[in-house]
Amino acid sequence: MLEGWLKPMRDANVDTIVLGCTHYPLVKNAIEKVMGRTITFVESADGVTNRLLCLLEQKGKLHDGEAVLKLFATGPIKTEIIHNILGEKFSVRMLNSLQ
Repeated sequence: MLEGWLKPMRDANVDTIVLGCTHYPLVKNAIEKVMGRTITFVESADGVTNRLLCLLEQKGKLHDGEAVLKLFATGPIKTEIIHNILGEKFSVRMLNSLQ
């Protein structure tokens, strides 16, 4: 999957990639492997996380307990990819556009 997405960038000798989704840092190593060289990454995950923590604190909604991960998708998803990335098996709840 990454091969198809990254081939045009590799062919154009791209050296910097913007990771626009918060889950993309999970595949940084795989991206560099497909690209065949060291890549400079610009990540949005830290900024989104910090903003979320700030908003939760303002609303008095910070929770210091055990985290619970719930996964949702709006289309087909290969759950084995989730297992490979996170190292655990998780169920994915499918949502339609009206939910």
